[in-house]
Amino acid sequence: MKTKIFGSCATGLALTTSDVDIAVSGIETYDRATLCESLSKISETLKNFKWVLSNKPILTAHVPVLKLEIDPQVDFNELAEAGLVDETKTRIILNGQGPELNLSEDGEKAIIKVDLTLESLGMMGYTVHMGYRSTEFAEKMLAQYKSLYIVTIVLKEYLYNHQLLNTFHGI
Repeated sequence: MKTKIFGSCATGLALTTSDVDIAVSGIETYDRATLCESLSKISETLKNFKWVLSNKPILTAHVPVLKLEIDPQVDFNELAEAGLVDETKTRIILNGQGPELNLSEDGEKAIIKVDLTLESLGMMGYTVHMGYRSTEFAEKMLAQYKSLYIVTIVLKEYLYNHQLLNTFHGI
């Protein structure tokens, strides 16, 4: 099983309020039913960890997603102790090798919002995850059009400030 960050954290277009989009591969999901079942199992497992503040599977979305809120100040060693992760690799990630996010601007409790999706296998055994494709496209356009970065950041900030930047609500 592998994970890959995609979306705004991968392209450098993340706002301080952005979530982290993570795709999980290596779980056999050939159809929507097995994909939703796998996401539900992951959700149930994560309910046991105190660093998971919120855990909401949205299985009716076009792309089923597990929306998580993570408390980064909780000791993550419980994952290694439960045998769910390699402790040495976890330490590397937690020591700042991941994307840089501003966890708290106003003194409130720091929270990392995560959208977890599964990479499904197509009928011929190839992977299908549009998040990878859209990330690659955004990176290509950012390289080609130098002013696109600032225009995108300003537009995203404007939309966020007017509560118009949440695709889950269909806006």
